[in-house]
Amino acid sequence: MSERFWRILGSGWFLAGAAALFAGFLPLVLVPYADAAAAYTPEGGGFDTTFFYTPGEALNRAAAFDEAGRFAYIADRWTMDLFWPLVYGALFASAAAFALRRAAASPGAFARVLRGLVLAGPLLDYAENVAATVLVASVPARPIGWALAASVLTPAKWIAISAAGVGIVGLYAAFAVRALGGRRT
Repeated sequence: MSERFWRILGSGWFLAGAAALFAGFLPLVLVPYADAAAAYTPEGGGFDTTFFYTPGEALNRAAAFDEAGRFAYIADRWTMDLFWPLVYGALFASAAAFALRRAAASPGAFARVLRGLVLAGPLLDYAENVAATVLVASVPARPIGWALAASVLTPAKWIAISAAGVGIVGLYAAFAVRALGGRRT
């Protein structure tokens, strides 16, 4: 993506908007959807709330949903879960771009990796949703390829999101340390 794109993402107004959207989305959309999902998701049936599961476990999770639960799961992935990766992705990308912009360094390897991670998290989330919804929609069939895809995409998503979060927090911690160090002199 272009440097202009990252400059826009790194602007204070974009970061403030992304943070406000995230702060509003959590209580108004995500929490009610999570509460509703708890009612239709069988014990151990969730895909994206677990770090790792085998392809066989993915097939068993999909089969554990009753018909109404399968419909609700698929509907949630293609309504609320179309927006959630955009919401957290915008916040992560903007927070990273904002911090990298203030670091005043030319975009080096760290910046490229961090930018890649903040973009990879939502993309992997979408891919995971596709694989999981195909599994759930396929019941009673047991498509092993989609089960394998879901079982690989879920930890890949969580690793990308976690690594991006650590990188972003690390940047802001470095700024705080630098600011505190400057006050002591």
